[in-house]
Amino acid sequence: MLAFEHAKTVEAKSMKIIMPYLEFKHKGTRLVITSTGRLSKEIQKIYGDIFANRPDGELLAVELKAEEKNEHGNFFLETWSNRSRLTPGWMITLRADLLLYHFIDDDELYMIKLPDLQEWAFVDEKIYSYPEKCQKKREQLNDTWGRCVPIVDIKTQVGWWLFHPQQQMDFED
Repeated sequence: MLAFEHAKTVEAKSMKIIMPYLEFKHKGTRLVITSTGRLSKEIQKIYGDIFANRPDGELLAVELKAEEKNEHGNFFLETWSNRSRLTPGWMITLRADLLLYHFIDDDELYMIKLPDLQEWAFVDEKIYSYPEKCQKKREQLNDTWGRCVPIVDIKTQVGWWLFHPQQQMDFED
């Protein structure tokens, strides 16, 4: 299975876990998945996977990144979607409010303020202290590059919140 198809499968599995969790934890918030429709490709490139319209009227754009396992204790922060064609990655193109990074098997859902992460990465230039690597986990047509940044570094330098959606849903049922 090519990387793109595999990523879509993993993201769909993650969505099935986190959407009920988000609906439960944020009652009254309307959640809209942006993956279908004529404008979906453009919306997802800039604003992410989910719009959250809160009861107070605030609209949040949320990007979801999902992996099956947390094998190395890192977040993969994509700098190039396709380097050979000079296509920037989501760390550069996204203008979402929140990044949700979900490790499915570990039941870990990290929530990071994306503008803070991007400021840390590109204004403070902290991302450049981590080597840029080509994604080789799965075979794919494009050459995706990014930085593997230890989760603990993001915690201490940017900040995040950690949730356990499956455990918390089971506990609160």
